[in-house]
Amino acid sequence: IEKNAFFHCIFLENIEFQNEFQNLSENEIQLEIIEDFAFENCIKLKSFYIPKKLMNFERRIVDGCSSLDTIEIDDDNELYTVKDNVVFSKDLKRLIYYPNGVKRLSLYIPNNVGIIETKSLINNEFKYVSIPITVKEIKEKSFYSNRNIKSIFIPENVTLIGKYSF
Repeated sequence: IEKNAFFHCIFLENIEFQNEFQNLSENEIQLEIIEDFAFENCIKLKSFYIPKKLMNFERRIVDGCSSLDTIEIDDDNELYTVKDNVVFSKDLKRLIYYPNGVKRLSLYIPNNVGIIETKSLINNEFKYVSIPITVKEIKEKSFYSNRNIKSIFIPENVTLIGKYSF
């Protein structure tokens, strides 16, 4: 899916990627790449499904999707997993994307996360953030534009806090 393919489709609420070609084998047709901003500003998009072979998922794909609250991933996807509607690397070491439509006052990042990726948590409404001691890197703009934050626990072993992280 190319860049801006669904740009500003403000009434789009759901998208599913299905194999329309039933006579083809599983390996003959698979969605592998979604370019940046493919679904930018689809403000009513509520759910998103990451297919088995998708090789790239990051925030920029769904940038501006303020209602997005449900992310599902094919169980056989080798790169990504979802825990509580948050996208992580399959090994749970990288927090990749927290949907803007998921409204929580507190954020507790799982203990095995080592990297909070660029822009993974921007434009959310957290008041309290707890970062586990396993986190070593908080990348650029990871919490950018979270105006409601009152308290953050950052462990001493964090070695990188990127520019505009908070």
